[in-house]
Amino acid sequence: DYFFPKDAPGKEGVTAVALCDQQSGWLAAHVVDNKGSGTKKAVDQILRDLRRMGHHGKVVVKTDQEAAIIDLLRVVAQQRGEARTCFTTAARSDSKGNGQAEKAVQSIEEMVRTMFIDLEQRCGEELSVHDSFFPWLVEHACDLLNRFKVREGNKTAWEYFTGESYTGEIYAFGNPVMHRISGPVQGGVISERWLDGIWLGVQFTSGEHIVATSDGRVVRARAVHPRPE
Repeated sequence: DYFFPKDAPGKEGVTAVALCDQQSGWLAAHVVDNKGSGTKKAVDQILRDLRRMGHHGKVVVKTDQEAAIIDLLRVVAQQRGEARTCFTTAARSDSKGNGQAEKAVQSIEEMVRTMFIDLEQRCGEELSVHDSFFPWLVEHACDLLNRFKVREGNKTAWEYFTGESYTGEIYAFGNPVMHRISGPVQGGVISERWLDGIWLGVQFTSGEHIVATSDGRVVRARAVHPRPE
C-alpha cells in the first residue's frame, strides 16, 4: 500500500510504499519518487524485499484496487521471471479489505513519528520529511520493528527467519559515531582508520553499520563507537 508522510496537515508530503509478509509479519517501507511503475528504484526495492522475506518461487500479493500500485506490482511480476506472482485485490467497497497492509502502514508511521520527533529534539532544530536523511529513517523504522517487535507466536519477525533473537549493536538514529570502514586493513599504512560519521542503521544481510560520512556519502562500516559529546 502507499502512504504519504508529511510535516503537517496541508503540507506536501513524500510518497512511500509499504509491504507486509503475512506469515512472519516482516515489514518493509521505502520512500519512492512517485506512484506507479515509472520508477525502477521502487521495483528493485520490492524485488529485494521479496528475496529478504524468502519468496523465491510463487507468491500471492494482496493490495487494493488503486491503479498505481497494481501497475507497480505488474512490473515486479515481470522482473521475477518464471517465479509466479499472483494478485488478489480488496473489493472497492471494502475499506478494510486490505487490512494487513493498512495495519503495517500504521505501525510504520507510528515508529517513524517517534524517531523523527526524537531526532528533532536531539538536533535542536526543525526537520522535514523532504530532508535527505528521511528515506533512511523510514528504512530503519521497519528494521527496528522487524528485529524487536514481538508478534503472534511470541516471536519477532527476525526470530521467525533466523531462529534466534537479535543481539547486535543498535544506536539512536542520527547519532554521531566513529566508524571503521569495512574491508581489509593494509599493514604499514599511516592514515586514519576511525572516521567521523552519523549512524543510519544496520545492513540486513551482513550486519554492517550504515554510516553517513562528512562528505555526503553513505558507507558500510564493520565497527562503530559512539562519539564523545
